[in-house]
Amino acid sequence: MYKIMVVDDEPFIADGLADLFNQIQDPCFEVSVAYSAQSALEQLDQTRMDIVISDIKMPKMNGIEMLAEIKERWPFCHVIFLSGYSDFDYVQSALKLGADSYLLKSQSDDAVLETVFETIKTIEKEKDAEHLQQRIAEEYEFALPILQKDFISQFLCFGTSLGVSEIQE
Repeated sequence: MYKIMVVDDEPFIADGLADLFNQIQDPCFEVSVAYSAQSALEQLDQTRMDIVISDIKMPKMNGIEMLAEIKERWPFCHVIFLSGYSDFDYVQSALKLGADSYLLKSQSDDAVLETVFETIKTIEKEKDAEHLQQRIAEEYEFALPILQKDFISQFLCFGTSLGVSEIQE
């Protein structure tokens, strides 16, 4: 199950996207909605989210400011912007700060879903890499005493074959 938060100051859009994701059966989504960036950050303090889909232009705190907070506090949370503005400066700022994608609200539901599914593939790759890294750390922790013992044994054997006086020189 993937946790998605939709953030938009227009309830019609936020609720519509939430309904879209709630209709998807595979993968299954747990969807929450926030009608402001501040509300979204408060919810993120309480619940880990995999993906945040947000508008950029919102009152008080815009999506770019929210993205900066998200990346600072929850670096593994993925952010997709869905905006009514195709302003290049917004796109550039969003991508520079680590947004996964930038879509226009005029794009189809299929484009939104396709982008979310691509983001899920990225999440799965990250989980696989994290799992592999954890396994390597566990194997290293297990092997370290054996390697240390082997090293000391080889050192002592090397030292006795040279003679103690040769090692001191």
